[in-house]
Amino acid sequence: SNNSHISFNIKMKLSLLHLPIAAMLFCTSCGVNNNYSSSSTPSAPYQVAVVKEFKYKVSEPSANGATLTKEFTSVLNEEIQTLKGFSKVTEGSYSGRAVRIEGDVTLLEEGNSALRIGLGMGLGKSHFYCTTRFIDNTTGKLIGTFEVERSSKQGVAGIADNFPLIRRSAACDIAEKVTEFTK
Repeated sequence: SNNSHISFNIKMKLSLLHLPIAAMLFCTSCGVNNNYSSSSTPSAPYQVAVVKEFKYKVSEPSANGATLTKEFTSVLNEEIQTLKGFSKVTEGSYSGRAVRIEGDVTLLEEGNSALRIGLGMGLGKSHFYCTTRFIDNTTGKLIGTFEVERSSKQGVAGIADNFPLIRRSAACDIAEKVTEFTK
């Protein structure tokens, strides 16, 4: 009976070693959701992208949400330029043939990494959701709508998932999608 007690202790210790790994896998969420709806097909590839300022349209506005939304427009512009698909990317007005990118930020929560890592269970998560519209600049015709949702991961896996990172990730997805119109 003493051997069975030792055997039980060894099994229990081995099980406890796996608990943090299981908890980390259980607590992580993908945090990514993209949905594109096409409205029309462009007649030819675009060479110019015009990035318009996104609107801050959330049900419970935060004090700095409008500022963070304005920063998103700049981050999006940077990401589109990084991909080098367009000969010109501008935030200003443009009168020629171009794809115009505009949209609305519909959820913006900076989150709290201490709560996210320490308590978990969805507390302290960062969220960034936006709806992007791709529009033919000369005709005003809607090309398509792209919904992007980003959320930080929970637990240990969410240590590096801060708001600027998930916002840039959303901008990168939009940049990749709009660059498809250059082909």
